[in-house]
Amino acid sequence: MMRRPPTRIELKLDDLQDLEDMKREHEASKERNASPALCGNHPKPRKIVVQERIGFNPQARAPL
Repeated sequence: MMRRPPTRIELKLDDLQDLEDMKREHEASKERNASPALCGNHPKPRKIVVQERIGFNPQARAPL
């Protein structure tokens, strides 16, 4: 395999402006989506979250 020198990436003023715009939009959307916690919303225990993530269904097995 042939080696070549790394390509230089140049940062332009337009790129910086786009980045700042995206940051502002992200912060604005974060503030819009922030809502007070509901009183009936209880977080799931960590064990249940892990079981759901890996697809484990903890049902009792019937004896053979």
